[in-house]
Amino acid sequence: MCVWDVAGRSVTSQLVLESFQTGSAARVRKPPLVWSVLLLSDMAVVAGDSSGHVTFVDGRHGTLVQSFGSHQADARS
Repeated sequence: MCVWDVAGRSVTSQLVLESFQTGSAARVRKPPLVWSVLLLSDMAVVAGDSSGHVTFVDGRHGTLVQSFGSHQADARS
């Protein structure tokens, strides 16, 4: 997930979301699909993904603020 400076035509920050899908034998890494993204007025980025996580990111610095994984299905808007 990237935050772009449209006027400057450059990426200001980038964050890679990761999740785990539980299999019958072992845990397998599977990158989630991001279904919804919301940019708030304070530059916080809120993303909902296919693993059921809702993630809050500081859009100015590209740092993870908090991630909630309480949904049993896709987190969509």
